[in-house]
Amino acid sequence: MFSYHFFSIITGLLVFTAHFFKEVPAANDVNSVVKPIEKSWFKWPDRKITLSLFSLMLAFVGWKYTISDLDGNVHQFKLDSIENLFESKGSPLAQKGDWSPVFPMADIQYKRSSKLETQELDFFLYGYFGNNSETELVAWENRIFNPKEWTKERSKSLILKVESRDLAVTSLEIVSNLGERRTIFYWYEVPGLVNNDKLVIKAWLAWNVLRGQGKSGVFVAVSTSGKDTVNNVNMLEEWLQENYKHLSAAIAF
Repeated sequence: MFSYHFFSIITGLLVFTAHFFKEVPAANDVNSVVKPIEKSWFKWPDRKITLSLFSLMLAFVGWKYTISDLDGNVHQFKLDSIENLFESKGSPLAQKGDWSPVFPMADIQYKRSSKLETQELDFFLYGYFGNNSETELVAWENRIFNPKEWTKERSKSLILKVESRDLAVTSLEIVSNLGERRTIFYWYEVPGLVNNDKLVIKAWLAWNVLRGQGKSGVFVAVSTSGKDTVNNVNMLEEWLQENYKHLSAAIAF
């Protein structure tokens, strides 16, 4: 993308430079009007357009130079620090009928589970390293569930109080083709922002790229199954209030 912009700027400069240095008609040509080069340069719009294009080129080169040192940066997650929160590991690839988010191109696909009272809590984290990643945190192929096996019943935004701060999550209820009911809390985290709105996250990622901070980020989801939705919501909220500080430290943005 950057090379196209650079090529366009250079092309524009060449066109106007050629116009500036074009051959002046011969003085003995009665049908011609002598137009000195120095006077042509100072007439609008040649000067303003050329100077604008030249300024854009300088700004672009300066910006590319500023972020070039950051292109190789890869964000380091610290997921080993949260291993003690869970009792078992699991494959992030769901078996038929199981629930799992679908983030096929994520650099990290992390699934764990833990027993809470009489229910099991499932935890998923899909991470993207940064500028070296050719994939996007917010992309059309990324989904919260497989629509061939699950149906959305309802969803709403919640603001949870965790560690003296507000955590915006989406509370999603889905039902499987086999009748299993599941409650999911999910959100996104990128450098400088934690939010549950993927459009807001996508815009913030674009801003991070412009600032040279790359496009690292994570999708996080915690879930449990059961017909008592109120109990499910309370259980997930209590777990996050107790453990979010550990998750935040592991994500390390």
